[in-house]
Amino acid sequence: MKVQVITEIDASVFKGLLDDDGDVCTLEATVPTGMEDVCVEEVRQKLNSEAVATTGRAFFDVLVQDIPKVLQLRSVENVNVVIYMQHNFPVTGAREESFASLYSLVEKPLWRKGVRAWQTVFGELPPQTFQHDSPLTIKFQEPNPLLDLCLMKKGTPVEVNLPEELKLLREQHGQGTQQPSKTNSKKKRKNKLNKDDDTSKVSGVSNSTENVSENRIPPSSSIESQDYSNASGITTANNVHSSSVTGQTSNMCSQTDPERKHESGSKVLENGLEQNDDGKSNSEDFTSTKDLSNCHDVKKLKISTEDLATPTANDLNITNNGGHVNHNSAAADDTGAKLSSESAKKDCTVPSFRVTCLRSGTEHAFGSQEAARQLGSAINDRFSWPVQLENYHIDVILNIATTFVYVALPLTREAMFRRNLVAFGPTNLRSTLSYSLMHLARPQPGDVILDHMCGGASIPIEGSISFPGTYHLGGDLDQRSVERARTNVDNIVLHKKQSLLVDIAQWDTTMLPLRDRCVDVVVSDLPFGRRSGSKLDNRVLYLRALKETARVTRPSSGRAVLLTHDRNSMIKNLRLVKKYWRNRSTRTINIGGLYAGVFLLHRTCELYSNIFTGKKPSTTEDSIKSSAEESTHHDA
Repeated sequence: MKVQVITEIDASVFKGLLDDDGDVCTLEATVPTGMEDVCVEEVRQKLNSEAVATTGRAFFDVLVQDIPKVLQLRSVENVNVVIYMQHNFPVTGAREESFASLYSLVEKPLWRKGVRAWQTVFGELPPQTFQHDSPLTIKFQEPNPLLDLCLMKKGTPVEVNLPEELKLLREQHGQGTQQPSKTNSKKKRKNKLNKDDDTSKVSGVSNSTENVSENRIPPSSSIESQDYSNASGITTANNVHSSSVTGQTSNMCSQTDPERKHESGSKVLENGLEQNDDGKSNSEDFTSTKDLSNCHDVKKLKISTEDLATPTANDLNITNNGGHVNHNSAAADDTGAKLSSESAKKDCTVPSFRVTCLRSGTEHAFGSQEAARQLGSAINDRFSWPVQLENYHIDVILNIATTFVYVALPLTREAMFRRNLVAFGPTNLRSTLSYSLMHLARPQPGDVILDHMCGGASIPIEGSISFPGTYHLGGDLDQRSVERARTNVDNIVLHKKQSLLVDIAQWDTTMLPLRDRCVDVVVSDLPFGRRSGSKLDNRVLYLRALKETARVTRPSSGRAVLLTHDRNSMIKNLRLVKKYWRNRSTRTINIGGLYAGVFLLHRTCELYSNIFTGKKPSTTEDSIKSSAEESTHHDA
């Protein structure tokens, strides 16, 4: 099946994006990269809908009342309802033009349909959600370059494309974040923690704040820009930008899974931003510091408030009505923060929100936090929804891929691949990926399915739940893995009250305590040779395991689905057992930034017979030589 690039999607094929009053909505489902066809087939079978697959995603139409059924899909990790999608969105021009386009974007999405879809999952929203629907009165929200420029890493496409006047301003007020080296990052963090007490005495900032940038704006700059910050709705803590208008993500309430966030292989800077190695993918989910209004040291923020300019009535009106929160570490006027916090608690007639921006491409002249602020400010101005970084109602996702833009509302607070395990080991396979591997094996009712290296029993548990009528055998050599597997099975049976046809045993995968030709399917996640095992060991282990599984599987009808990162060892060993196993296909998937291979094997009709007797080969060379002689004998 052809998997499109996300920028190639034709938005006109989705009926859910045509009007705001219809019963059909368009959903985005995230899936393991490389397993998109499994999701498409599951959507077709269970929802009777045709999905469009892109890398790591699938888009499809469903009825709003059928959304609970979507959340029962086994191959899906996260679900979002798409409320707007457009090609050739004008975001590659000048900064002001891009800001104006992003700010006016609030008038285009199907907000009411998105909220109806959201309510089918999370319940009713406050009654006056859309009562305050005001027209936009400004072209765009004025940015605050003093804060944003200090968050930009030097040398990134956005920083290089900045106008000359902003680059000069950057040189005057800060040099931007630097990528910490692996050897010094721990030492820097330790030194920062040791200096927190002294820093808090000078700047009046609580020690509990995290992800603090070392490149601090001088206090004079912060004082001069305080009125500017109040007007633009910018929250600062230790001079680290956190857009309260946009409601960008907080450490305390992240909806996405850490793995889903970090499968792209990005690096985390000390100020909480993420930047890919090549600098071309600038997908950011900015992590702000904890809301200082809830901090026990909030009184420390009241430093020299008499020396600061008293906020105008207009500023206070913006804070009250817009739900803006304003903190400043160098010169803190927390009046607006208190008013906003109190009003957000008292005002339960409208929902609270935040905005998360995911951006990729090198043609943009703005950062992800700036894009999120523009959309968040427009939502605040139009609907008067207050911003809450914690305990929010709605999370708005703005996804920008070059000139392709879409807006979505998440329907899952936690990734659905965590549904089965409670006991975790060094390596744990996602439930969604376990289902995809099992789906590729095409199990039938009555089949005996073997996972001879089961670890925490992710595959047997998911297989027994998703494919009723199949019997699963799991085992491992490590006693701790066996105990974790039994704990996970007991959790499903005793706590979730689901019956499982699963047995767990401790065994050596090269000498299985099973009779010949008793297994129909083998599905297993083999050691990658990184956290578990080594590539040198894999050369021997894979060969012996392939022979042993050939012995216990049924000739002609037996099949195996094997996942491994050490593809070279698998390919070489498959040549040595080609009389027993035929490689039907191999696909590449992405697991946490590692590109692993999934091998679909079919058992030949050849009966297993070990013609070599005597002492078992003790070394890698002896084992491979023995197998090569056996393969030569078979060919002759």
